[in-house]
Amino acid sequence: MEQRTEQAGLLEYSRILWARRWLIVSVTGVAVIGVLLYCLATTKTYQATAKLLISPALPATLLQANAPAANTGVVDVPTNIQVIESSTVANMVAKEIGSSPSVSATQIGLTDVVEVSATSTDPKLAQRAANAYVTSYLQFERQMTSSALSKGVAALQQRLASIQTAIGSVTQEVSGVNASQPGVEAELAAVQSALQVEESTLENQLASYSALLSNQSIESGQLITAAPLPTKPSSPKTVEYTLLALIGGLIVGVGVALIVQAVSESSQSRRRAGVRGNGSDHYGGGGRHSAGVAVVHPSPVSTAPSDDTLQVTLAGPEAGH
Repeated sequence: MEQRTEQAGLLEYSRILWARRWLIVSVTGVAVIGVLLYCLATTKTYQATAKLLISPALPATLLQANAPAANTGVVDVPTNIQVIESSTVANMVAKEIGSSPSVSATQIGLTDVVEVSATSTDPKLAQRAANAYVTSYLQFERQMTSSALSKGVAALQQRLASIQTAIGSVTQEVSGVNASQPGVEAELAAVQSALQVEESTLENQLASYSALLSNQSIESGQLITAAPLPTKPSSPKTVEYTLLALIGGLIVGVGVALIVQAVSESSQSRRRAGVRGNGSDHYGGGGRHSAGVAVVHPSPVSTAPSDDTLQVTLAGPEAGH
Protein backbone atom coordinates (compact mmCIF):
# COMPACT_ATOMS: atom_id res chain seq x y z
CA MET A 1 0.00 0.00 0.00
CA GLU A 2 2.76 2.43 0.96
CA GLN A 3 4.69 1.54 -2.19
CA ARG A 4 1.66 2.32 -4.34
CA THR A 5 1.26 5.64 -2.52
CA GLU A 6 4.90 6.51 -3.18
CA GLN A 7 4.59 5.57 -6.83
CA ALA A 8 1.44 7.66 -7.14
CA GLY A 9 3.25 10.60 -5.54
CA LEU A 10 6.19 10.26 -7.92
CA LEU A 11 3.86 10.09 -10.88
CA GLU A 12 2.05 13.18 -9.67
CA TYR A 13 5.34 15.10 -9.31
CA SER A 14 6.40 13.94 -12.75
CA ARG A 15 3.11 15.13 -14.20
CA ILE A 16 3.49 18.52 -12.53
CA LEU A 17 7.08 18.99 -13.71
CA TRP A 18 6.18 17.96 -17.25
CA ALA A 19 3.26 20.36 -17.26
CA ARG A 20 5.56 23.17 -16.04
CA ARG A 21 8.54 22.16 -18.16
CA TRP A 22 8.73 25.44 -20.04
CA LEU A 23 8.85 27.37 -16.79
CA ILE A 24 11.75 25.20 -15.61
CA VAL A 25 13.54 25.65 -18.93
CA SER A 26 13.02 29.41 -18.78
CA VAL A 27 14.46 29.75 -15.27
CA THR A 28 17.44 27.56 -16.17
CA GLY A 29 18.03 29.52 -19.37
CA VAL A 30 18.00 32.83 -17.51
CA ALA A 31 20.58 31.51 -15.03
CA VAL A 32 22.89 30.17 -17.74
CA ILE A 33 22.61 33.30 -19.89
CA GLY A 34 23.29 35.49 -16.88
CA VAL A 35 26.46 33.55 -16.05
CA LEU A 36 27.64 33.66 -19.67
CA LEU A 37 27.10 37.42 -19.80
CA TYR A 38 29.05 37.79 -16.55
CA CYS A 39 31.93 35.74 -17.94
CA LEU A 40 31.98 37.82 -21.12
CA ALA A 41 31.93 41.10 -19.19
CA THR A 42 34.58 40.07 -16.65
CA THR A 43 38.24 40.71 -17.45
CA LYS A 44 40.15 37.48 -17.94
CA THR A 45 43.06 36.81 -15.60
CA TYR A 46 45.85 34.27 -15.94
CA GLN A 47 47.81 32.47 -13.24
CA ALA A 48 51.31 31.05 -13.55
CA THR A 49 52.85 28.82 -10.88
CA ALA A 50 56.48 28.06 -10.04
CA LYS A 51 57.72 25.51 -7.48
CA LEU A 52 60.31 26.42 -4.89
CA LEU A 53 62.20 24.05 -2.60
CA ILE A 54 63.01 25.83 0.65
CA SER A 55 66.25 24.81 2.36
CA PRO A 56 67.32 25.47 5.96
CA ALA A 57 68.21 29.13 6.33
CA LEU A 58 71.88 29.91 6.78
CA PRO A 59 71.33 31.90 10.00
CA ALA A 60 70.44 28.50 11.48
CA THR A 61 74.00 27.42 10.60
CA LEU A 62 75.25 30.16 12.87
CA LEU A 63 73.11 28.80 15.68
CA GLN A 64 74.46 25.31 15.07
CA ALA A 65 78.01 26.59 15.31
CA ASN A 66 77.27 28.03 18.72
CA ALA A 67 74.98 25.16 19.77
CA PRO A 68 75.77 21.94 17.90
CA ALA A 69 72.89 20.11 19.57
CA ALA A 70 70.31 22.52 18.13
CA ASN A 71 67.90 21.15 15.50
CA THR A 72 68.61 23.39 12.54
CA GLY A 73 67.34 21.04 9.82
CA VAL A 74 63.69 22.00 10.29
CA VAL A 75 62.41 24.53 7.77
CA ASP A 76 59.85 27.06 8.94
CA VAL A 77 57.73 26.98 5.80
CA PRO A 78 54.93 29.33 7.02
CA THR A 79 57.48 32.03 7.86
CA ASN A 80 59.12 31.71 4.47
CA ILE A 81 55.71 31.96 2.79
CA GLN A 82 55.13 35.23 4.60
CA VAL A 83 58.48 36.46 3.26
CA ILE A 84 57.54 35.48 -0.31
CA GLU A 85 54.26 37.40 -0.04
CA SER A 86 55.84 40.41 1.71
CA SER A 87 56.00 43.91 0.27
CA THR A 88 59.80 43.79 0.35
CA VAL A 89 59.94 40.95 -2.14
CA ALA A 90 57.15 42.58 -4.19
CA ASN A 91 59.26 45.75 -4.47
CA MET A 92 62.21 43.68 -5.65
CA VAL A 93 60.00 42.04 -8.28
CA ALA A 94 58.77 45.44 -9.45
CA LYS A 95 62.34 46.59 -9.93
CA GLU A 96 63.13 43.46 -11.93
CA ILE A 97 60.14 43.23 -14.31
CA GLY A 98 58.54 46.67 -13.96
CA SER A 99 55.45 45.63 -11.95
CA SER A 100 54.49 43.34 -9.09
CA PRO A 101 51.32 41.36 -9.81
CA SER A 102 49.51 39.72 -6.94
CA VAL A 103 51.14 36.56 -5.61
CA SER A 104 50.16 33.67 -3.38
CA ALA A 105 52.37 30.93 -1.93
CA THR A 106 51.05 27.54 -0.83
CA GLN A 107 52.83 24.68 0.87
CA ILE A 108 52.45 21.31 -0.85
CA GLY A 109 51.30 18.91 1.84
CA LEU A 110 53.89 18.57 4.61
CA THR A 111 56.88 18.98 2.29
CA ASP A 112 59.32 21.86 2.04
CA VAL A 113 58.09 22.60 -1.49
CA VAL A 114 56.04 25.75 -2.03
CA GLU A 115 53.96 26.72 -5.06
CA VAL A 116 54.39 30.39 -5.91
CA SER A 117 51.52 31.66 -8.10
CA ALA A 118 51.32 35.07 -9.76
CA THR A 119 48.11 36.44 -11.31
CA SER A 120 47.81 38.99 -14.10
CA THR A 121 45.63 39.91 -17.05
CA ASP A 122 48.69 39.26 -19.26
CA PRO A 123 49.74 35.57 -19.36
CA LYS A 124 53.36 36.43 -20.16
CA LEU A 125 53.52 38.87 -17.26
CA ALA A 126 52.06 36.24 -14.94
CA GLN A 127 54.77 33.80 -16.00
CA ARG A 128 57.58 36.31 -15.53
CA ALA A 129 56.21 37.44 -12.20
CA ALA A 130 55.98 33.91 -10.75
CA ASN A 131 59.60 33.20 -11.60
CA ALA A 132 60.67 36.67 -10.46
CA TYR A 133 59.05 36.19 -7.05
CA VAL A 134 61.11 33.03 -6.54
CA THR A 135 64.39 34.62 -7.62
CA SER A 136 63.67 37.78 -5.59
CA TYR A 137 62.92 35.68 -2.51
CA LEU A 138 66.22 33.81 -2.92
CA GLN A 139 68.04 37.12 -3.38
CA PHE A 140 66.41 38.54 -0.25
CA GLU A 141 67.38 35.45 1.77
CA ARG A 142 70.91 35.69 0.40
CA GLN A 143 71.16 39.29 1.62
CA MET A 144 69.82 38.34 5.03
CA THR A 145 72.30 35.46 5.23
CA SER A 146 75.19 37.69 4.27
CA SER A 147 74.18 40.23 6.89
CA ALA A 148 73.86 37.54 9.57
CA LEU A 149 77.23 36.05 8.65
CA SER A 150 78.90 39.46 8.76
CA LYS A 151 77.48 40.11 12.21
CA GLY A 152 78.57 36.64 13.30
CA VAL A 153 82.11 37.19 12.07
CA ALA A 154 82.32 40.55 13.85
CA ALA A 155 81.03 39.02 17.10
CA LEU A 156 83.50 36.12 16.87
CA GLN A 157 86.42 38.47 16.19
CA GLN A 158 85.47 40.56 19.21
CA ARG A 159 85.16 37.49 21.41
CA LEU A 160 88.42 36.05 20.10
CA ALA A 161 90.24 39.31 20.83
CA SER A 162 89.00 39.33 24.42
CA ILE A 163 90.05 35.68 24.88
CA GLN A 164 93.49 36.39 23.50
CA THR A 165 93.84 39.35 25.86
CA ALA A 166 92.82 37.12 28.77
CA ILE A 167 95.33 34.46 27.71
CA GLY A 168 98.09 37.08 27.62
CA SER A 169 97.21 38.25 31.12
CA VAL A 170 97.16 34.72 32.51
CA THR A 171 100.46 33.95 30.81
CA GLN A 172 102.05 36.92 32.52
CA GLU A 173 100.62 35.86 35.86
CA VAL A 174 101.92 32.33 35.40
CA SER A 175 105.39 33.57 34.61
CA GLY A 176 105.34 35.80 37.68
CA VAL A 177 104.31 33.11 40.15
CA ASN A 178 107.02 31.86 42.49
CA ALA A 179 107.95 28.23 42.62
CA SER A 180 106.86 28.25 46.28
CA GLN A 181 103.22 28.64 45.14
CA PRO A 182 102.51 25.46 43.18
CA GLY A 183 98.76 25.60 43.80
CA VAL A 184 98.43 29.05 42.29
CA GLU A 185 100.61 28.08 39.38
CA ALA A 186 98.49 24.99 38.64
CA GLU A 187 95.27 26.99 38.84
CA LEU A 188 96.58 29.63 36.46
CA ALA A 189 97.78 26.91 34.10
CA ALA A 190 94.32 25.36 34.04
CA VAL A 191 92.72 28.74 33.28
CA GLN A 192 95.27 29.31 30.55
CA SER A 193 94.52 25.92 29.02
CA ALA A 194 90.77 26.54 29.06
CA LEU A 195 91.22 29.91 27.40
CA GLN A 196 93.42 28.37 24.75
CA VAL A 197 90.75 25.71 24.01
CA GLU A 198 88.10 28.41 23.66
CA GLU A 199 90.44 30.41 21.46
CA SER A 200 90.88 27.42 19.16
CA THR A 201 87.10 26.89 19.00
CA LEU A 202 86.49 30.53 18.16
CA GLU A 203 89.15 30.46 15.47
CA ASN A 204 87.51 27.44 13.87
CA GLN A 205 84.10 29.11 13.99
CA LEU A 206 85.54 32.29 12.54
CA ALA A 207 87.12 30.34 9.70
CA SER A 208 83.78 28.61 8.98
CA TYR A 209 81.85 31.88 9.01
CA SER A 210 84.41 33.56 6.79
CA ALA A 211 84.17 30.68 4.31
CA LEU A 212 80.37 30.89 4.28
CA LEU A 213 80.52 34.63 3.83
CA SER A 214 82.85 34.34 0.86
CA ASN A 215 80.79 31.55 -0.73
CA GLN A 216 78.27 33.29 -2.97
CA SER A 217 76.59 30.05 -4.18
CA ILE A 218 74.91 29.20 -0.89
CA GLU A 219 71.14 29.62 -1.16
CA SER A 220 68.17 29.28 1.16
CA GLY A 221 66.17 27.48 -1.50
CA GLN A 222 66.04 26.34 -5.08
CA LEU A 223 63.74 26.87 -8.03
CA ILE A 224 62.80 23.30 -8.96
CA THR A 225 60.07 24.06 -11.55
CA ALA A 226 59.88 27.29 -13.51
CA ALA A 227 56.44 28.70 -14.21
CA PRO A 228 55.11 27.73 -17.67
CA LEU A 229 53.16 30.13 -19.85
CA PRO A 230 49.44 29.82 -18.96
CA THR A 231 47.22 29.08 -21.93
CA LYS A 232 43.80 29.27 -20.25
CA PRO A 233 42.47 32.02 -18.00
CA SER A 234 42.20 31.17 -14.33
CA SER A 235 39.21 33.49 -13.95
CA PRO A 236 36.43 33.55 -14.89
CA LYS A 237 36.05 29.79 -15.20
CA THR A 238 33.39 29.80 -17.88
CA VAL A 239 32.83 26.05 -18.12
CA GLU A 240 32.66 25.49 -14.35
CA TYR A 241 30.43 28.52 -13.80
CA THR A 242 28.09 27.47 -16.62
CA LEU A 243 27.69 23.97 -15.21
CA LEU A 244 26.94 25.39 -11.77
CA ALA A 245 24.40 27.78 -13.30
CA LEU A 246 22.77 24.90 -15.16
CA ILE A 247 22.45 22.78 -12.03
CA GLY A 248 21.33 25.71 -9.89
CA GLY A 249 18.86 26.86 -12.54
CA LEU A 250 17.29 23.41 -12.72
CA ILE A 251 16.92 23.26 -8.95
CA VAL A 252 15.41 26.73 -8.75
CA GLY A 253 13.20 26.04 -11.77
CA VAL A 254 11.78 22.89 -10.19
CA GLY A 255 11.13 24.79 -6.98
CA VAL A 256 9.37 27.60 -8.83
CA ALA A 257 7.28 25.09 -10.80
CA LEU A 258 6.13 23.36 -7.61
CA ILE A 259 5.30 26.70 -5.98
CA VAL A 260 3.32 27.86 -9.01
CA GLN A 261 1.45 24.56 -9.09
CA ALA A 262 0.64 24.83 -5.38
CA VAL A 263 -0.62 28.40 -5.79
CA SER A 264 -2.70 27.38 -8.82
CA GLU A 265 -4.29 24.47 -6.99
CA SER A 266 -5.00 26.66 -3.97
CA SER A 267 -6.72 29.26 -6.18
CA GLN A 268 -8.83 26.61 -7.86
CA SER A 269 -9.85 25.20 -4.48
CA ARG A 270 -10.94 28.63 -3.26
CA ARG A 271 -12.86 29.21 -6.50
CA ARG A 272 -14.74 25.93 -6.14
CA ALA A 273 -15.51 26.69 -2.51
CA GLY A 274 -16.89 30.09 -3.53
CA VAL A 275 -19.17 28.57 -6.16
CA ARG A 276 -20.55 26.09 -3.65
CA GLY A 277 -21.13 28.89 -1.13
CA ASN A 278 -23.06 31.02 -3.62
CA GLY A 279 -25.29 28.07 -4.54
CA SER A 280 -26.12 27.37 -0.90
CA ASP A 281 -27.10 30.99 -0.27
CA HIS A 282 -29.30 30.95 -3.39
CA TYR A 283 -31.23 27.86 -2.34
CA GLY A 284 -31.57 28.93 1.27
CA GLY A 285 -33.63 32.14 0.58
CA GLY A 286 -37.42 32.83 1.06
CA GLY A 287 -38.16 31.74 -2.49
CA ARG A 288 -36.82 28.41 -3.70
CA HIS A 289 -36.39 27.66 -7.36
CA SER A 290 -36.45 24.07 -8.40
CA ALA A 291 -36.35 23.07 -12.03
CA GLY A 292 -37.42 26.58 -13.03
CA VAL A 293 -40.61 26.51 -10.88
CA ALA A 294 -41.02 29.10 -8.19
CA VAL A 295 -42.46 27.81 -4.92
CA VAL A 296 -43.89 30.61 -2.80
CA HIS A 297 -44.50 30.09 0.87
CA PRO A 298 -47.52 32.06 2.16
CA SER A 299 -46.93 34.23 5.13
CA PRO A 300 -48.51 32.91 8.33
CA VAL A 301 -51.97 34.42 9.15
CA SER A 302 -52.89 35.09 12.71
CA THR A 303 -56.14 33.44 13.86
CA ALA A 304 -56.53 35.63 16.91
CA PRO A 305 -59.46 38.10 16.60
CA SER A 306 -58.61 41.70 16.40
CA ASP A 307 -60.10 44.40 18.62
CA ASP A 308 -62.40 45.61 15.83
CA THR A 309 -63.88 42.16 15.46
CA LEU A 310 -64.57 41.95 19.15
CA GLN A 311 -66.28 45.30 19.09
CA VAL A 312 -68.51 44.26 16.18
CA THR A 313 -69.43 41.05 17.89
CA LEU A 314 -70.34 42.68 21.14
CA ALA A 315 -72.37 45.35 19.37
CA GLY A 316 -74.15 42.90 17.15
CA PRO A 317 -77.32 42.18 19.25
CA GLU A 318 -77.75 45.75 20.01
CA ALA A 319 -77.58 46.61 16.39
CA GLY A 320 -80.23 44.01 15.69
CA HIS A 321 -82.69 45.67 18.03
